[in-house]
Amino acid sequence: MIVTCKECGKMYQIDPSKLKGKIVTSKCVACGNKMIISQPKNKDKIKKEADKKEPGKPRILGLRRKLIALFFVFPITLIIISGYLFIDQLNQMATLTGDEGSKMVTQMAEEMILEKCLSVARETKLYLDSHFELQKEDFNRIPEFVNIVMQKVGITGYTIIVERETEFQPEYIWIHPNKNLIGVDITDAMKTRLGDKWERWNAVRSKPHITQGYYLWFDNREKYCVGVPIEGTPYNIVASTYIDEFTQPVTRLQEITSEATDSTRQTVIIIIVVSTLLVGSISTFYGHYLTSRIIRLTKLANRISLGEINVHIVDPVNDEVGDLAQAISRMQSSIRMAIERLSRSN
Repeated sequence: MIVTCKECGKMYQIDPSKLKGKIVTSKCVACGNKMIISQPKNKDKIKKEADKKEPGKPRILGLRRKLIALFFVFPITLIIISGYLFIDQLNQMATLTGDEGSKMVTQMAEEMILEKCLSVARETKLYLDSHFELQKEDFNRIPEFVNIVMQKVGITGYTIIVERETEFQPEYIWIHPNKNLIGVDITDAMKTRLGDKWERWNAVRSKPHITQGYYLWFDNREKYCVGVPIEGTPYNIVASTYIDEFTQPVTRLQEITSEATDSTRQTVIIIIVVSTLLVGSISTFYGHYLTSRIIRLTKLANRISLGEINVHIVDPVNDEVGDLAQAISRMQSSIRMAIERLSRSN
């Protein structure tokens, strides 16, 4: 064993077997300083003390936790946040596209129905001006006039001619696809057909000016109604049709977009989960592998510091930790050579 004088630094090679007792006092021959020499510990005790000094015990931010935080927590957090923002933007885009598209198509449909009514009203006025002797009771008996007045709007809608309500008479229908409604009081008919929904229709009924608006039909579908007065006559051209006949393509497109959004959302979630598992497994394994090698070298260095200079140091991996193992091994060889030189000189 090696004993060093604390005053002058002179080193002595001592055979532990010749020491009597656990603690022996002696004087340095160089400076006369009193030295206290204790019996060296065996290898098992050295190893236990080295293990006690192990820096790998749980601490707030050990190397292993830093590696996990750096290569797992932060990347996964960024991936989750990015995925959430992407899905949120995707949902907003799908909703905005569907809503705005539906509004645009609805507005175009309303304008188209109004233009159709205006066009039919102009054609009807020209016919009535050139056939001034034509009576309203005969409107429905003249195919040429019926074709002018009753034109298709949308898929199931059409235009008709009605006589506006006055102080002395109700509102009558004079051209309609249903022959049973010819000459019928439309107000009474609508009250009977719509019931409590009649008030909404009453707000858009024929007036001496253009009227436009929605009412709920008895099948709970929204209808759009436009009334255009024929100038110089008591008649109006009225068009009424289901508005969803125009918005169905947009609605279908919105459904397709929603399905694509759901599929993309599921794909993103799967990618996040797989990435979390993969990155977590790799970072945990590599962090444990790296810190285990460092902890092992730390234990060996502690054992050398406690006097066990012949401990075997091997780390075959060619990386920075392997370089550290080689440096500790070279330091161990230097200490061993120094002790041998000291022994020979003594």
